[in-house]
Parts: sequence; C-alpha cells; structure tokens
Amino acid sequence: MDIYHIWCDLKPGVSDMEFSDNIGTYLGGFHQSELIPDPVRQQGAEKF
Repeated sequence: MDIYHIWCDLKPGVSDMEFSDNIGTYLGGFHQSELIPDPVRQQGAEKF
C-alpha cells in the first residue's frame, strides 16, 4: 500500500478544514488520472 504524508505550516487565517478539502480534491485528480491508487479500495485500508 502506498502512503502519502502531507506536512505543512498553514499561513495565518487559512482554515485547516478548507485545506484538507482542497488536498482531497487535488489528490482525487491524480486518482482519476490513474496516477495514484484509491486508498479506500486497497485491501485493509480504512476510510477516515
């Protein structure tokens, strides 16, 4: 299973929830292009 870690310091005033949603959209584009696998469909992966 591939694991992707994202680490960053958000600028003051940037919402962590908005950032998380945007990262999901960004990585979803890679998944749709079949550049990365769908982690939820991999055996043993749990959806958080």
